[in-house]
Amino acid sequence: MSKALGIAVTEQGPQRRAGRFLYAHCHQRRTVFVTENAALFGEPGSTRREQLAKSASTQILSLAEFERWCGASTA
Repeated sequence: MSKALGIAVTEQGPQRRAGRFLYAHCHQRRTVFVTENAALFGEPGSTRREQLAKSASTQILSLAEFERWCGASTA
């Protein structure tokens, strides 16, 4: 597990739970992780989000980004 992903997983309280969901996505090799938790995962397009996504080998998308991604997948 990378340092960035480890930081997300070791947060406290509700943030820890969110980090564990990302870890599960990583462990299960999921393609996309959908979240609105910008406090932990960063805003869309942020360096933090990009680092976490790279660490987890999954895309981290907001709901709006996910909806666009689904539309692009079916086009």
